[in-house]
Amino acid sequence: MGGATLIDWGMNNEFERGRAKTKAPYTHDEENEALYFTPDPFGGKDTCKKLQQAIIVLRAQIAWRQTDLNSLSSTYSTHKTRIAILIAALIKLERAYRDICGGDCPA
Repeated sequence: MGGATLIDWGMNNEFERGRAKTKAPYTHDEENEALYFTPDPFGGKDTCKKLQQAIIVLRAQIAWRQTDLNSLSSTYSTHKTRIAILIAALIKLERAYRDICGGDCPA
């Protein structure tokens, strides 16, 4: 292996890499912030703006993560699960946007 370890091989193995051609549009921290965002049900200061931003982040991350899926990867099922979690959170936030801000969240 010329000095490479099994871990190096695994990380560079095409079966273990995602398929996306670009980096994720947002960081893991930004994704988590959007995922766990809890809007003020009474529409407090900047609620609609913050809701919109969280929705934009989740939409972008879901789209990117779907392009990054690699069914040959050992992490495929956990990545599919993460996408399902993000989709469920997105549905809740879009519903909250309609209830608090009125109408559908702009793209």
